[in-house]
Amino acid sequence: MSSLKRNRVFLGFWLLFFNACSMLSTQEPVRELPKSLMTFFAQPEKVEGSGAIKIVSSDGLVFSGQGDFVQKDNILETELYDPIGRTVLRGSYSDKGLQVLGTMSKSFAKVTIDQAGFLVFDGYFIGLKINELVALLQLRLPRAWLLLPKTLRKYDSISAYVFTDKPRRIFARLDKTGQVLDLEVTWTAMLGLIEKKIGILCDKQNSRLEVQVGTFAVTWELFQDDDI
Repeated sequence: MSSLKRNRVFLGFWLLFFNACSMLSTQEPVRELPKSLMTFFAQPEKVEGSGAIKIVSSDGLVFSGQGDFVQKDNILETELYDPIGRTVLRGSYSDKGLQVLGTMSKSFAKVTIDQAGFLVFDGYFIGLKINELVALLQLRLPRAWLLLPKTLRKYDSISAYVFTDKPRRIFARLDKTGQVLDLEVTWTAMLGLIEKKIGILCDKQNSRLEVQVGTFAVTWELFQDDDI
């Protein structure tokens, strides 16, 4: 089984666990978040970074390369490079809207923004708002989420902080010692079935962002200073 499939099974298992075993957990309001989780809401001084990006579809590998991003004066600029360093996409977002250029621009032209600020790709709703993208690219959580209603679910070996922002929910799982295991954003489709998810796996040696978009899976691994 490929690592991508294993990750899907892993994240899907825990989501099923939350739904199926909710009757076995205790639930209580949240007065204060633990320090280990609050660190994910700390925003770096520099709003920029680089990382490895991989896009896979049901038909196989679509793209593998590197990406850069920077935000200045409320303008987010991104750039993708193929494995030999050629620029294949330049994108920018400001109050004037979203613009993309390059050989991959035809595919990314399918990205739109709905009235609530959520991203939509080729008709598929994505549970991310455009103004949350910078924080997630830095493997941080948007500070606006701190204002969301939240509850704490306690299980035998883990606890889960659940932030509610319809039509999505944000899960943060912690082990018994209070260490953050992973974070996940889920949203629902027709009939209340879980359709898509975004996962941030929090292993400090291999932190990465994973996004499901229709039949596509996007993985982003942020470079640390010693990786560049």
